[in-house]
This record gives sequence, C-alpha cells and structure tokens, in this order.
Amino acid sequence: LARYEIKYKKNYDDQNYLFMLTAVLKKRPTAAILDSLTDAEVEKIVLAPLALPGSENLHVTDQARRNVALQTCACCGKREQAIATFFKCSKCMCTYYCGAECQKQDWKAHKKLCPQLAA
Repeated sequence: LARYEIKYKKNYDDQNYLFMLTAVLKKRPTAAILDSLTDAEVEKIVLAPLALPGSENLHVTDQARRNVALQTCACCGKREQAIATFFKCSKCMCTYYCGAECQKQDWKAHKKLCPQLAA
C-alpha cells in the first residue's frame, strides 16, 4: 500500500501509510527506504498506533499482537530476523524454536511445561 502511494505520488494529506515512515522511524518515504526496512522496523510501524491515547478502543487481541511480533528461540535466545521464520511446538503452539537442534536440546525442560501450555 505504501508502494501505491509512492507510485501515484500521493500528497501528504492523502497518505495512509507513507507518513508512518516519517512519523515513527524518522525516515524519508522513498522506494529505496521501503526496500531496506527490516522486519523490526515494520513491526514498530504496525504497533505504533496501538501506543497512542485512545488505542484501547481498537480491540486488538493478544493473538493479533503475537502474529506481528518477532519471536525468540526458547532454547538459544536468538531473535527472528523475519516474521514467521521460526517454528513453534506442534503440541502447545506457544513455544518457538529457531531450528530442530534447539527444539531437541530444549525438549527435556519443555516437555514438563508443554501440557500446561497446551491447555
């Protein structure tokens, strides 16, 4: 959507997305900047309106917030570089891992918590 606003040279008053680059990230809204945004920056832009006064009326669920969040590996602590690149435990669907090796390494501790998280 921001690309559409760049392509059709929308003026500032008609922008719905590009102004967020300036308002939240303090970056000029250009195609090159859009191409270079990290997932963490996109996450910051997406979540910014939720921090504004009155945002409690937006009724954003915790699940919706988790869907746009970068996850952290439960074993090694590594943070995702892109949204939805880590996988979660198939039983509890709450614990994230960066790879099979970390999941195997953490299984002894996780298997005690997994049934409680799955409930």
